[in-house]
Amino acid sequence: RLLDGSQGAAAAGGRAGVPDSQEGATLLATIEEAGKASRLCGQASPQGGPRLAAARGAGKLCCVVLPFLLGGIVAMAGWRYQENDCPRNLDGLLLWFGWVMLVFCGLAHAPRNAWVLHVRISLAVIAALLSLVGLAWSFDGNVGSHVDACGKALVGASRAVWLAIPLSLAGYLLFICGGHTKRLRHVDRRLQREILA
Repeated sequence: RLLDGSQGAAAAGGRAGVPDSQEGATLLATIEEAGKASRLCGQASPQGGPRLAAARGAGKLCCVVLPFLLGGIVAMAGWRYQENDCPRNLDGLLLWFGWVMLVFCGLAHAPRNAWVLHVRISLAVIAALLSLVGLAWSFDGNVGSHVDACGKALVGASRAVWLAIPLSLAGYLLFICGGHTKRLRHVDRRLQREILA
């Protein structure tokens, strides 16, 4: 009886081992397909249709054009309002930030060399520091008490720019994180459906 029981258990284990190995192979193939699908996330899915492809194309175009426009407009604003008696150099900050943005965006389309990456990182740090200084100076008490000497247009433009930059960056990061979370949930649901099937 013990021999029969051990033989039955071995036979059951052999029968159970085949489906387990097949299930493992199926799971690995499904994970590889999901990885390929996540790498192709930039392409429009067939279910999305041409509207989704057009929306993604417009988004990529805005990501390319808007930084150039922002840098040019900010630099022109700083150059235009440079004649003032403001206690803070608001126009200089706008001008330098605009030039830094233009060079930064130009290097984004340069060949991917090590020195280009180092220069872009340095420019990003400089732009972040200029944004912090501009935000602090725009709402400084000296500027608030000398609005007429600084020029209402310069003060308004400075406050609008230095407030819009961190808000836009936060919105962009939320958008990117939301897109990644949505794709991960889609892959997770797909894996669960294929495993349960």
